[in-house]
Amino acid sequence: RVQAERLDELMDRVGELVIAQARLSQIAHSGTDLAIKAIAEEIERLASGLRDSTMGVRMVPMGSLFGRFRRLVHDLSRDLGKPVDFVTVGEDTEMDKTMIERLADPLVHLIRNAIDHGIESAEDRARTAKSATGRIELAARYVGAQVLVTVQDDGAGLNTARIRAKAEENGLIPPGANLSEHEIHQFLFHPGFSTAKTISALSGRGVGMDVVKRTIEAMRGTIDLTTIPGHGSSVTLRLPLTLAIIDGLLIRVGEGRYIIPLSAVEECIELTAEAEARAKGRSFLNVRGDLVPFLRLRDVFDADGQPDPHQKVIVTSIGDTRVGLVVDQIIGSHQTVIKSLSKLHSDVTMFSGATILGDGSAALILDVAQLVTLGQSRAGRVMSQAQMQTSPQAGATGLPPATETRLQVLMVGLGNEIFAIETDMVREIIDPVPVTRVAGARVFLPALVNVRGNVIPLADLRIRFGMPRTEQTADTRIVVIEVDIDGDPVTLGLLADKVYEVTEISTRQMQQTPRLGKWSDEFVIVPDMSRILG
Repeated sequence: RVQAERLDELMDRVGELVIAQARLSQIAHSGTDLAIKAIAEEIERLASGLRDSTMGVRMVPMGSLFGRFRRLVHDLSRDLGKPVDFVTVGEDTEMDKTMIERLADPLVHLIRNAIDHGIESAEDRARTAKSATGRIELAARYVGAQVLVTVQDDGAGLNTARIRAKAEENGLIPPGANLSEHEIHQFLFHPGFSTAKTISALSGRGVGMDVVKRTIEAMRGTIDLTTIPGHGSSVTLRLPLTLAIIDGLLIRVGEGRYIIPLSAVEECIELTAEAEARAKGRSFLNVRGDLVPFLRLRDVFDADGQPDPHQKVIVTSIGDTRVGLVVDQIIGSHQTVIKSLSKLHSDVTMFSGATILGDGSAALILDVAQLVTLGQSRAGRVMSQAQMQTSPQAGATGLPPATETRLQVLMVGLGNEIFAIETDMVREIIDPVPVTRVAGARVFLPALVNVRGNVIPLADLRIRFGMPRTEQTADTRIVVIEVDIDGDPVTLGLLADKVYEVTEISTRQMQQTPRLGKWSDEFVIVPDMSRILG
């Protein structure tokens, strides 16, 4: 009954306490004063207990959410004339209160779709030797560091041919395009897409699955859709831990440090030269008779330098699948305060968040489930980033206003050019701080920085504009700005070679941003930062 805002504030305070405790422990263990070490260990014990208690206050069993849908299923079953058994599994699975509240609407859409589109009429079920009563199962379970919520029905399954025909009719794909069943099924999440023949109060408007996708992606989750023709469909929502403090394993890959959720770790073994020789380049390890595939994180993250001579393999579990992650060093356990990544890094799915270490730098938290998939498609992702970097329209802004107005701006230098940023966007200017590289991010958003406890993306507009890179100097600064991205405020840092002054300019002095790599001698203003970052 406690307001969610107060719980959020309490969790933020506990998170900051855990970060401060980690810094104290690092200082204490680097010295020789036994009294300070004893105090640091006592504070660590108290902070751990307070963390667990606060988490317990926020956690709510899924049964409180599942119970809402019994009436929904009963009413829909009656209105559509389709008898349905509603079964729930995993009601004792707990989730953060905020996550549960945001899950309610997506699950309503999924259950309505399952009854309206999935479950056949009693006559159709009789013709296929099925029970006259359909079955819908709503289940929740933990898989590693994720919570999986599944809506499954025993209906007719998806009609792939009908979905494809509707997509061609709507102009989403050309006739005869070579697409897999999975790609065709993804059109169900397209805005305005519906296979219903008539529009009713339940279906036909094409907004249900679109809402589900947008809501789940906003929670940094993913959707798995599977179907067996004639036997039913299953929609699984994979939700990461983004609003929690977890126990993690701190590792090092190259010069970067990362966190693996401890709940996903099974064991740690050494990657010996003999094991590599036996693998013969197939990236499989023999772990007590079981073949376990492994990924070299140095390759996935494009780490610089040579690998350590004694690399370690962290065996993680993803459902029933075990995967090894090859790292340079296992540093130790770490109480991890999860901070969500910015919307600007929403396309980087191999990380579920970030945390702040004892020395004040940021470390990324690995999403083990996504890491396997992204490791396979890494080559394609790098190519798409290269195309985006060289796109001639990537940095174009709109035309300047027709009428003259005065605008207050901050003048900054990038390379040999001078730019102006509206002061309404600027929040502060800071000296360079340690950065954490984000593997797989867009090339002009290469890193994260910690600004007084907030993990924000760092943008290098020189890369975005195709300008040559320069080394940092004593004049280098980070300009912290806030921009509007799709209606939401996003804070980020802009790397500037020099900050000059705040001044007023006339809009007549503004000119349209030229094509990438070609700049005039006059300064150019960047008025639409959201478009440049988009």
